[in-house]
Amino acid sequence: MKKKQKIKAEYGFAIFPYLFLNRMELASLRQHSVFNGIAFTKMAAKQYKAVLARATKISQ
Repeated sequence: MKKKQKIKAEYGFAIFPYLFLNRMELASLRQHSVFNGIAFTKMAAKQYKAVLARATKISQ
């Protein structure tokens, strides 16, 4: 019984850092995607304003 418990404990200790690092990686990925989404939205808004400004100049 003790040998099985020891194996389970070692398995648990091996899995914990793996899950912890995956969680950190996921949080980092989420953060990058949020920043990229904000940057993309800003770029799209600037592009839309530029197109809108061109359209109003043409229509005048």
